Amino acid sequence: MKKLVSLFAALLLVCGCSRTMQTSSGQQYLSSYKPATYGAVRSDEKGGEATPEKTIEEKLREVAAVEPTLTFPTSIGLARIENGALTAVPLDELEIWNAAAEKLGAEYGSFVPLSPMVARMVGDQYRSPSSSRGTDNIVDIIRLGAARQHTHTTLIYEVITKASKQDTILSATNVTIIGGLVVPSKIHETEAVGNGLFIDVMQGYPYGTISSVVEKQKRVASSWGWGSDDADTEKAADKVKIKLVQKLANETVDLLQELRGKLEQARQEKAPATP
Repeated sequence: MKKLVSLFAALLLVCGCSRTMQTSSGQQYLSSYKPATYGAVRSDEKGGEATPEKTIEEKLREVAAVEPTLTFPTSIGLARIENGALTAVPLDELEIWNAAAEKLGAEYGSFVPLSPMVARMVGDQYRSPSSSRGTDNIVDIIRLGAARQHTHTTLIYEVITKASKQDTILSATNVTIIGGLVVPSKIHETEAVGNGLFIDVMQGYPYGTISSVVEKQKRVASSWGWGSDDADTEKAADKVKIKLVQKLANETVDLLQELRGKLEQARQEKAPATP
């Protein structure tokens, strides 16, 4: 698994950004298969006949039976994930998404930041006693929150930053006061990786994915203090986050433009020919 993640990261570093798109019909997909077989009938605890148990084939058919019903303009919820949790969209990132909406134009719709408080409130309302607050069902919680805020689609994007610190060849100068105060003897590296998933809130139809990476941003520091404290590290991380979100927003603009064209083309092909 680690090798796969490393390979994925390496590919992102090479290409910088990537995206995928889906507009396929579930009905057309299933039409190439034979009718489903029914599962065996189970007995309940009292010996009576219970609901038939679904076969894996039936489950696959249920999952596949979704259609791309998206039309523009639409309300797009922004669900931001960081450190495995749904967070509020920071103002500087929101400005980037607003600029992306202006670039797209009113015919595409608008971005609506999803509230973590609303999602948590609705998620707790429908949470079973046996479920936990882990990240396993975070997409379900996001969809519940998006439904409560009446957004038709949602862009779930995740921001991941990694900071590292290493000594430079000049670290030997730390033994002198002047050297430690003047010569940059350490390099701090910060990088960011982001992923996004654009889905239909009600159906869960995955219209597309986006990925982007900001390569390592280097800054020099001294072991005597300047450029190496927590505040400097946070500032460096904030900078790469902004660059990352800008890349994700650019990819989203391209995705939505391409997606709109594909959907309109598919509808035209489905429309009955006029006599």
